[in-house]
Amino acid sequence: MMQAQLTGKNKKGLVLCLSKGFSTLEILIAFAVLILCITAVILVVFGNQSVAVDTQTNIEAISKAQALLEKARADSREDFESVEDCDDGGVTPCSGVADPLYNRKLTIDPASVTQCGEDIISSTNWTVEGRTMTVDFITHLGDIVTALALGGDCAFTPPGLDDWKKPIDLSYGGIDLKTEGKGKAIDAQNNIAYLVTKAAGNNKDDFYIFDVSDIDNPVKHGVLDISDGLEDIDVAGDYAFIANDENKNTEQLVVVDISDLDAPNKFTPVSLPGVSGTCPATCPGGRSIFYFNERAYLGTHRLVAGGAAEFHVFDVTTPSSPSWLGSKGGVALGDPVDHNLNDIFVKTQAVGGTTRTYAYLATSNDIGELTVLNVTNPGSIPNPAGTPATGSILNLPGSNAANERLDGTSLFVLGDRAYVGRERATNAMSRDFFVINISNPGTPSILGSMNLGLNSSGSSVVGIHVAANLAFVATSDPNKPFVVLNISDPAAITRWDVVACGIDFSTYPTDLDYDNNLIYLPLFNASSNVNLKIIKAIGGSC
Repeated sequence: MMQAQLTGKNKKGLVLCLSKGFSTLEILIAFAVLILCITAVILVVFGNQSVAVDTQTNIEAISKAQALLEKARADSREDFESVEDCDDGGVTPCSGVADPLYNRKLTIDPASVTQCGEDIISSTNWTVEGRTMTVDFITHLGDIVTALALGGDCAFTPPGLDDWKKPIDLSYGGIDLKTEGKGKAIDAQNNIAYLVTKAAGNNKDDFYIFDVSDIDNPVKHGVLDISDGLEDIDVAGDYAFIANDENKNTEQLVVVDISDLDAPNKFTPVSLPGVSGTCPATCPGGRSIFYFNERAYLGTHRLVAGGAAEFHVFDVTTPSSPSWLGSKGGVALGDPVDHNLNDIFVKTQAVGGTTRTYAYLATSNDIGELTVLNVTNPGSIPNPAGTPATGSILNLPGSNAANERLDGTSLFVLGDRAYVGRERATNAMSRDFFVINISNPGTPSILGSMNLGLNSSGSSVVGIHVAANLAFVATSDPNKPFVVLNISDPAAITRWDVVACGIDFSTYPTDLDYDNNLIYLPLFNASSNVNLKIIKAIGGSC
């Protein structure tokens, strides 16, 4: 139609002119389309290159994070405590050759740490065009070596931090956990609780086994009449090792075969060599006990006669026939241990490339409530002189404030920290709970402390268990028998009193243990004979 309208006198010129115009326009349009196509192709190519680069860096980051995780896993099998936080961008870079394009970081989750396990997080981050990219791997490490050394008596699973803001006292319809005499000590392992008591009299049972696998219906198993006064217990595998305090010079170590829960069997008791004394001042009975790596470590009441030793080590490779290996103590020998050994914890530690076995002791020494002994060679235990090779003595401050002389009464060790409780601090400036750095056993140092506010005269801390960021503490104060401490920051410890949760003790605990997120408390209760209380957490708040 357009061409028909343009015919006429000057048609040829017009046609030629319009043809040139259309050709130029078509060429411009063609170039524009071509440019757009080329630009699109270039954008696609660049986009594909960006995706390829991101994919490659992701793969490299994943590889680095995996390698860091696997190294930590391998290191944990050799020395669990050698696994530590590291950060290529921090003061402690991770091992291996650093890559300037990537930052590696390994973190131990403090809320996951127990005696025999912890969670670790392996991270790799890098920056691309202003974007920070991160790859994280999380795994749980189990300390198999320590678990075996403790005879399986250690926690792998941590408690929930918020759960323990509201604990409750379990009550039972099918069975009441009553025993003869007064509850004295407890050890719980894999939902089996082993309780020892101060017997109600001659021919009265003082050793009990309870199965709490079904927490709503616990089952009472075998019982034994061992002595008139059992003091402490530590269970390892199929055997229970017991400190016997019967106010006499013999049979301080008792071993019980518990492979058959319904028929426990007591082996012939073992006496401590060279031990004598006169009650009540220097009773030679057993007072505390700890099992570690086929050895039993036994502590006694204060002894002075003839340089007798309060700390003894036995080889229990054959539990039915313990073999005495060595001892430490006695004023006459010039040794530091001339005090009640109220609690014992044993572990191996590597310091300066040398691995040794150390015994941590809570003692009645007013200027050395925490004593650390190098027990690698039980036949020749050195005096603690403040070095990794000898061990050390730590005086907890405030012992002499207002004429207070406060014994160390209970302790627990987790990682490179020791938690020590002692007799009630009546002075506001004194403390009865301490967190101590023991990364170097030769020079322990205090990280934090707290006055628990105990009210009852003569009360003390009688049991401690630490898992994750929580310290579970039992005291002999009926007004504050059980407290939970948040110790995530040792310099600012916070306390949760649980009496407000409606838990009725009516008396006070004599020990404490933790197993599978349950707290076990033997009770000093002569009236009702309800001598075992079990507490669980339900979350929320009181």
